[in-house]
Amino acid sequence: PNHIGQFYFEYARREMMIRPINRYEDRDGNIYVISPGYFRPFSGGRGIFNMRYEFSIDNTEGKNWENIGNRFALNLLVPLPFIDKMSLTISGDVFWQRYQHTHTVFEEKRKDTTYFVSGGLIWEFLKELNLNLKYSYTRADSSIGVYDYRRNVYNIGLEYIF
Repeated sequence: PNHIGQFYFEYARREMMIRPINRYEDRDGNIYVISPGYFRPFSGGRGIFNMRYEFSIDNTEGKNWENIGNRFALNLLVPLPFIDKMSLTISGDVFWQRYQHTHTVFEEKRKDTTYFVSGGLIWEFLKELNLNLKYSYTRADSSIGVYDYRRNVYNIGLEYIF
């Protein structure tokens, strides 16, 4: 009781809408993912802890994008005891990607590490209607500088549960 294991295999076919500038930049391809995970509900099922590992192969048609990835993720949903019907959500993951070929323009093998963290509040202000506030930050650190970036995203949303 109160321990849930998860294992999945995923396959996706990616077809980009815009043609690449050359054949090395073609991101069309097959993506394969295998992932075990663990869930632990608490607080009568209102809270949950989740951790997951993911191994991926991104088999693209363009050799500049073909990579193998490893991701580790943690998620936590905690009901706030001092505010009725409000929960805190915290998530984070790190994704290591190792590209399989020397980049045709930058003449080095690309390695990326992408960090993602987010936090938010969920408030059920009416029965079956939630207000969601969320902030997320992404940091992509690449061995090739043109692929480095930082992103801040603020979200507000309404969620109807039926």
